[in-house]
Amino acid sequence: MPTEDEVIRQIKSLPKGDVFLPVTDTKDLARLLDENESILAFIAGDYSENEKEDDKNYEYGVLFATEKRLLYMHKGLLWGRHVASFPYDEITSLQYSSALISGCLHIHTGGRTVFLKNAGTDVGDFAEYVRHLMTDYREKQSSSSPGTSSPDFLSGLERLAALHASRVLTDEEFTVAKRKLLDMDT
Repeated sequence: MPTEDEVIRQIKSLPKGDVFLPVTDTKDLARLLDENESILAFIAGDYSENEKEDDKNYEYGVLFATEKRLLYMHKGLLWGRHVASFPYDEITSLQYSSALISGCLHIHTGGRTVFLKNAGTDVGDFAEYVRHLMTDYREKQSSSSPGTSSPDFLSGLERLAALHASRVLTDEEFTVAKRKLLDMDT
């Protein structure tokens, strides 16, 4: 978990970070982040979890992008907060629309859609950056998940199978060598 000072430095280093820092509860944000998670981008706007984009039930908050998720925070004036987390592996679709002076981001996650209306023109840039983060995250997950094999593993397995088929390796030797190869791949 990063410290509050680290979170403040991360936000300030981003474009418009000084402007939106006052509407962010940096102490809560630091507690919500995992140890190796940092703020990479953010966008502020009117957020709604209702099914229709034209619904009037919006609240103003900030949507943060990290290495592995989108994290929405609304800080109430006197007390209360609203937090929503959208892990990249649960986002099924990310869409946006933008006009001359405003835009809307649509986040679809397994059966629900949330909206963030932004009074600026940076919705498209934010959405494209998040798509890039989602792709990176999913590639890292798929390359580290069991069942994926490197080319070295596959060629090693092919060599073992050829040695076994030509009777250079006994059944027992083949099993032991294959087990060692599998252990090296994980």
